Amino acid sequence: MGVAQGRPRTLSFAGPWNPLLAAEADDPVALGLRESARRMIGIAAFSGVINILMLSGPLYMLQVYDRVIPSRNLATLFGLSLIVLFAYLAQGYFDALRTRMLCRVATLFDVGLQESIHTALATLPLRGVKPVLMQQPLRDLDQVRAFMSSMGPTAFLDMPWIPIFLIALFLFHPAIGMTALLGTAAIIAMTLLTERMSRGAPRRRWTLARSGRCWRMPHSAMPKSSGRSA
Repeated sequence: MGVAQGRPRTLSFAGPWNPLLAAEADDPVALGLRESARRMIGIAAFSGVINILMLSGPLYMLQVYDRVIPSRNLATLFGLSLIVLFAYLAQGYFDALRTRMLCRVATLFDVGLQESIHTALATLPLRGVKPVLMQQPLRDLDQVRAFMSSMGPTAFLDMPWIPIFLIALFLFHPAIGMTALLGTAAIIAMTLLTERMSRGAPRRRWTLARSGRCWRMPHSAMPKSSGRSA
């Protein structure tokens, strides 16, 4: 046989071994974020349905002005009202379902990192980490979990629908589309300005906390009150 005896079997890769990719494959945080991003695909489908149902109100008003008011037909108004009511109920149901799915994704991410977080909390004192930084992994996990279960991911999922809504508004009327475009630009500008102004807030809180600990007087140095009255 052509295979040499005693030669260790090796796995064949498509390219050379990359230590960065290997480290990323062993990182539990990267694996958890990758699994959470894979679960977000289904939530993106619900976001698409919700954004389509958001057009029910404007379409209802257009149909009322185009069909109901000129003809004065109450049956048409009643039918359109039932349709838009059903659309609003479906939108509320899908929105609540999307919120529950985001909480589920955040909970699965938290559960998947519990073992790694507890291992880090147990080994950080052995590595000589300062006591004030020992709880930092747990705080980081809480922040990521809170972001996943909040409205932050829904903003990213709804962002691709902004150009579609702007195009639809421009088709209705150029003035309406321009007003919506200016409003969108103003919201984005205020968001960037707020993020820039609040960027140094955690650093200032950290400095104030450290200064407070430095100026805190220990219990042994506090003056003891005498039992005798003056």
